[in-house]
Amino acid sequence: MVGVQDGKAIVTDGPFLETKEQLAGYFLVDAKDLAEAVSIAKRVPGARIGTVEIRPVREISGLPGE
Repeated sequence: MVGVQDGKAIVTDGPFLETKEQLAGYFLVDAKDLAEAVSIAKRVPGARIGTVEIRPVREISGLPGE
């Protein structure tokens, strides 16, 4: 999770969002590694009032309909 306080990024490893918490939307970005993902996440305006959760996405090939 990435949050911003006093202009500084605060990076923690969890806890992750639960369904009872509000999800305001999501950004899908292509980052080369975790460091780049954190750099992008700390620039999201919502990080100043809450947190931005970072999760990896895997491409799966061979699914029906491809």
